[in-house]
Amino acid sequence: MNKMKMSRRKLVPIYAVLIPILLLSSSSYGANLGTDYAKKEELYIEYKQPAQVTISSTGINRISIAPFIATTIWGDSAEYSALLSHNGSELFLTSKIEAGKSFALAVQLAGGRVIDLLLHTVEADRPKIVRVELQDESLAKLEETLEIKRLLNAMMSKANGKYYVTQMKRVVKINTDSNETFAALNAEQNMVYRFGNLVGVVLTLKNKGKKEVSIDAKSLAKAFKGVLAVSLHNQLLKSGDSMEAFLVLRKELES
Repeated sequence: MNKMKMSRRKLVPIYAVLIPILLLSSSSYGANLGTDYAKKEELYIEYKQPAQVTISSTGINRISIAPFIATTIWGDSAEYSALLSHNGSELFLTSKIEAGKSFALAVQLAGGRVIDLLLHTVEADRPKIVRVELQDESLAKLEETLEIKRLLNAMMSKANGKYYVTQMKRVVKINTDSNETFAALNAEQNMVYRFGNLVGVVLTLKNKGKKEVSIDAKSLAKAFKGVLAVSLHNQLLKSGDSMEAFLVLRKELES
């Protein structure tokens, strides 16, 4: 976390225990003033890098970090007043300093992570609404992993769900560098599932050779370009037999 330069004034943390105070007026406050706010701004930040945020020097600004939850806010209480919403994802902030000056806040999230905000005050007709979109690689990776698992499950259970599914029968090329015995396989694409930047492919693998072929998911993934995940029903394919394989990629397979 980047160090913040503070004056000798007392640093006052805002804890979640203050949240009930806001509950007394938050619902009516939002209903009455929602139309008076300027157009919502979006801000993308990364951990270990201070986020530059512009707020109004007058009125109650709102900074949203949803779906994340703030538990504590550290800063110089002489420079601002703030309260957290009931869900901990909305910060209502009033500046005590004049337009043109800046102050720093450190926001601790549930789980212990801390982000730094550098807030610049400006003259504005209306308070600001700023959405802070936290860029956390570990969370993004976790979400992608979960989405890949959902896609694999949908293909294996032959469920359409939220996916755009098309029947697309065609023969696809297998790279035999990872496993020479794959030369005996014929691969035919049957179905394609699409969601976001992911493509799911259902393949039928047929052993056209005379010997049994051992197929493992890792080797099969290397047999095609851009494969993120593979699921197989079994790993042994006898001569003349066929089996399904389920692949997740970022783009369609090459013919």
